[in-house]
Amino acid sequence: MLWLLLICLLLFIYMPFAMRSWPALVTLSFVYLIVEIGVRLGVANYSAADVPRLLVSVGNAWIDLFVKVLPVTVIARAAVLMAKSLGLMGRGLLAANIIGILALPGGIAGIAAHRQWERRAAPLECTSRQIPLVLSGVTATATWSKSVVLHVGKDIRDSRRYLFSPSHRRRICRDTSNSTESLPIEAISLGTRHFSQNRCRAQDNTPWEQSVCKNWNDDDWHRKPHKVIIFNPSGIRLGDFGIPRNPTNTGFQLGDNERLVSATNEGGVTITAVCHVPTDPDRSLYCNMRRPIVKGISLYWEANLPRGKIEEYLLRTDVFARSTCADLFGKHLCEVPTGTRP
Repeated sequence: MLWLLLICLLLFIYMPFAMRSWPALVTLSFVYLIVEIGVRLGVANYSAADVPRLLVSVGNAWIDLFVKVLPVTVIARAAVLMAKSLGLMGRGLLAANIIGILALPGGIAGIAAHRQWERRAAPLECTSRQIPLVLSGVTATATWSKSVVLHVGKDIRDSRRYLFSPSHRRRICRDTSNSTESLPIEAISLGTRHFSQNRCRAQDNTPWEQSVCKNWNDDDWHRKPHKVIIFNPSGIRLGDFGIPRNPTNTGFQLGDNERLVSATNEGGVTITAVCHVPTDPDRSLYCNMRRPIVKGISLYWEANLPRGKIEEYLLRTDVFARSTCADLFGKHLCEVPTGTRP
């Protein structure tokens, strides 16, 4: 049964090669187009729940065929008919038909090979070392954790370097001469929302990763904060990151459903964050904090904090963020002076 379905599918895909003239090929292409328009209108006007599941599957399969497959066989057949109209006959025409028939599997193989090439790993010589960085003149190092994103310019789309992307890894290796030269950055973002437990077993895991692993089974602390950004305020567009334009302190201008939350640690240091208060009393508060570290570098974090323990987790979150900063830039840069706010 499966073989029969496969044969029927191939016959349908290569139907353009049964068209022996231009009018026949144009007519078939027009039929394809009418069916495609009908399927698109059906998708636009009906949800999957409104039609039988079989029709949904057939419609999705048709869209994939029309977009990815049928244009290849139609164009290949048109090229053969063009060669025939120019006088190609005999073995030459036979060869043109064979090439046209092989265009689809050849194209699929070419695309697969290209994707495999794009996914090739960065040189081990490079990834076996930590990434040397420089932010506002301050040097730092980062591991090749997939939770890390580097930003090398203002344009967030073009400047992002995802460490989970093979192509971005290779680009970083190229820009740093295999991790032997510093990469100038404007921001470094560390996310715990999609943190992989594989990093807990990695030999080069960092203190901030160890902290996430240590608290992995704590429901309240689980993957909090979900983002820490260390950045040059003049080097990025703050709105692209959702970072407030001003530090979160007592003079911060609050928006609707927002309030300041502060907590003081054992050293007398007060940490202040802006929290959005949801209308549902059972939901946690979304909080974010921004403050300068040194000239040209600021720290930002965001987290969902439980209502009943918000002061405790505000301090825990800030400790985590500062330890992350210290892991990259050194403890002296990221410590909050006792009793003062930078």
